[in-house]
Amino acid sequence: MKLKYLSLYIITIIVILTPFLFGEIFGKKAITLKEAYDIGLVKAKEWDSGAFLTHISTVDRKIGNDLGSDGKRRSWNLTFEVPTKKKSLFISIDDNKIEKSISRNSTSQFNGITQEEIGIDSPQIASKAIQSFNLRPGENWAIGYHFTMFKQENQLFLTVVGRNEQNKFSKIYFNPKNGEYLGMQVNDR
Repeated sequence: MKLKYLSLYIITIIVILTPFLFGEIFGKKAITLKEAYDIGLVKAKEWDSGAFLTHISTVDRKIGNDLGSDGKRRSWNLTFEVPTKKKSLFISIDDNKIEKSISRNSTSQFNGITQEEIGIDSPQIASKAIQSFNLRPGENWAIGYHFTMFKQENQLFLTVVGRNEQNKFSKIYFNPKNGEYLGMQVNDR
């Protein structure tokens, strides 16, 4: 009888862990903002040594068990610019590797983001947004928690997107250099 229960227990554990184990084995890996940046930067510097990041965000292309509560997502989009040459490079990362990169002409005047400006990674910001503001994962549209980093008027922002306590779509702004809270935007949807 004990052997029957032990066998059932082992089978249950294997069934529960299989998706996680095979996800890692086959490369389905959620990554942080800094990890996505590092992957994209290598490609961008191969494309043009003068390239710098102007925007990075998560997307819902690959949805699995990673809903971003740990600051990691499977899919990221990055944009790098070379303003002196008026060109940009759009990079899509899925499961820890570059899936697509598209070069195009650009006339934008975005401010570049340097590696030194990113002192806090998405796991720390996710934790802060969830604990300090009771942010919950998005549903239907923008599933889970999403992250965006951009610079506007020389101010760098790292945002966490989810739902607030009233179930409203909310974007919480932080300074990615030190994690300081900068504000919140709440929408009715």
